[in-house]
Amino acid sequence: MVASMGGDTKRNRDPRQKEKDYIHEKWKTWPARLAGNKRYKSEFARKMLEQCKHLTDEKTITDWCREWEKNKSESC
Repeated sequence: MVASMGGDTKRNRDPRQKEKDYIHEKWKTWPARLAGNKRYKSEFARKMLEQCKHLTDEKTITDWCREWEKNKSESC
């Protein structure tokens, strides 16, 4: 239990996690009709990298987008 609390504390202090949360909120507001398009995800990732200081990898963001889409479709 103590290890879990330490991990949570580390995650909460990590600026990259805060940026990931910010990106996820932005992803929710982008038009759904374009979400399945690979170019769309890349464009979205590039725009988010312009706004983030601590994240530098476009592929990481596109992977997150794919994961969020998958989780959304599984919950429906």
